[in-house]
Amino acid sequence: MAELRGQGVDGYVIESLQEPEPRAGAWLASVDGREAPVGKPSYAALTGPLAWQDLAASVLQRAATSETRVVFIDEVERVGLVDHPLRQAFDHALTHGPRLVMTAGLQDDAFLDAVRHRRDVELVPISASTWKSVHEELSLRLRAVCDDRAPVQQVQRHADEICEMIVSEEIPAVDIEIQQARLREAVRQLMPDQLTVFAMLHERRFRRLWDQFRHRTAL
Repeated sequence: MAELRGQGVDGYVIESLQEPEPRAGAWLASVDGREAPVGKPSYAALTGPLAWQDLAASVLQRAATSETRVVFIDEVERVGLVDHPLRQAFDHALTHGPRLVMTAGLQDDAFLDAVRHRRDVELVPISASTWKSVHEELSLRLRAVCDDRAPVQQVQRHADEICEMIVSEEIPAVDIEIQQARLREAVRQLMPDQLTVFAMLHERRFRRLWDQFRHRTAL
């Protein structure tokens, strides 16, 4: 996350460290370099029992009042489980903050169902078998957001427009397919060495949004 500092991206990830005690376990790591243990009561005396919630809340509060373009929230279902200012900071970021990209488990509950139905949120399903590939994809995606080269930004804008078409739920599938084909051709022309990255970043993103907003109807 360190390479994203000052690049218009904010947020945090939940990392599972395999180091010897006392650092083994899950940690929240923010883009600005701060970290706090998640769910380790033994740290209460050192960090406070709500340290990770405090850190996450401060990240969201800052992002909602800055020029941040994208905020990444890992394992957002944790937000729905707490009665803490973090929940208020999350709700404020939804209505006043920048674009939110989040990962979440596959479970169904009222909190996640409400998030899934928001058109201003991209929710990325994650599980024990997919978290490595998802984090790799999202890392590439966030770096692309920060890349100011004209071809990269041109592709990014076109991809964002396709995402808006999918989310609208009103534009016919054939029109979306035409735009996707045009975007693939643009990538071949502008960045022929990036076709594999394009498939990982954008085509996966299109499929997720279709599942999220068009109820798994074939694209």
